[in-house]
Amino acid sequence: MIKTYAEKEITKGWIYDALISLINEMSYEKITITSICKKAGVPRSTFYRYYFDKDDVLKQHVQYFYEEMSYEMKQLNEVSIKKYIYYHLLFFKKNEKYFKSLSMIHKEHIFFDYISDKNLYFNFSDLEKDKVIFQAIALTSIIFNWVISKSKLNEKEMVNLIMLYISKDTLKMILPIFLNAHSKL
Repeated sequence: MIKTYAEKEITKGWIYDALISLINEMSYEKITITSICKKAGVPRSTFYRYYFDKDDVLKQHVQYFYEEMSYEMKQLNEVSIKKYIYYHLLFFKKNEKYFKSLSMIHKEHIFFDYISDKNLYFNFSDLEKDKVIFQAIALTSIIFNWVISKSKLNEKEMVNLIMLYISKDTLKMILPIFLNAHSKL
């Protein structure tokens, strides 16, 4: 039986939700593919159709997270640097469970590995590439910690704070990279 794209995404969502739920119930090391499948209500063969292992579920969610944010940002007529940061804040908050789960199991590197993937920065010289990657990681690290710490600062206050600490020149470079990275979606 051939599944439609929507059916595949729903099934992947069940698997993802099951893993996040299990992370909150037991240690990550004790979570097995069988326990994920049982909780998701899918056979092991279905899990392996979409993922290599439980880390892969978390890795693919980063891509999904950015695709969804990219799609919504493209609906706007104009994206300024402040709107770009604001949308990051909203999406991080929307995916708070994911980020808290990564933090709880000490797998934050999965998210930051995605951000530091040099393939996203193909338009830059090596020196510029390193500068932009470090700034992108700094920006996302600030937002990541804002979400998991339940800071009292609201989104607008965070935008202003970020604008103080992240180079405006670098932010101008990061914005088109982000928008172009997912332009084929």
